[in-house]
Amino acid sequence: MKVYAIFRRIASDCTTVTLVGKERIDVKTVRTYDQAKTPYRRVKAMDSLPIEVNARLSAQYVQLNPVLLRANIDEKVGRLWKIVR
Repeated sequence: MKVYAIFRRIASDCTTVTLVGKERIDVKTVRTYDQAKTPYRRVKAMDSLPIEVNARLSAQYVQLNPVLLRANIDEKVGRLWKIVR
């Protein structure tokens, strides 16, 4: 697995906020944000998500182990540094 692919799996576990709206009051812009959720939770909340995709995402989510992913990243980055030197 390549380093960026591993980072993508870790990034899916980070919470993000989504901009819902902006309102301009005089010179100031007031931004309204949605509740913070992980990308996984946002996709799972979709009503149009097919059952097969839902099951596949759930299976992938259960298999995520942040400690193993981090060890895998460190090992691959170490290999890259050996190539660079």
